[in-house]
Amino acid sequence: MILVEDYLGRIGLTERPKADHSGLVALQLAHLMSVPFETHDIHSRIKIICNEQGFLNKIIVRKRGGFCYELNT
Repeated sequence: MILVEDYLGRIGLTERPKADHSGLVALQLAHLMSVPFETHDIHSRIKIICNEQGFLNKIIVRKRGGFCYELNT
């Protein structure tokens, strides 16, 4: 099971940001700087599995980037 702490570690945050404007800015900036936009799977014709667990596994566990709906989920 992937936890919030796993995601925060993936994006380089050591603790949960506060639930306010500055916390949201910090969270978004850390995500943008740590998780690249990539289209490798599309060009390699690798099947895209469109479900939350697949996205979390790709981005957090496998430390890959993603595209549009993978990152925006």
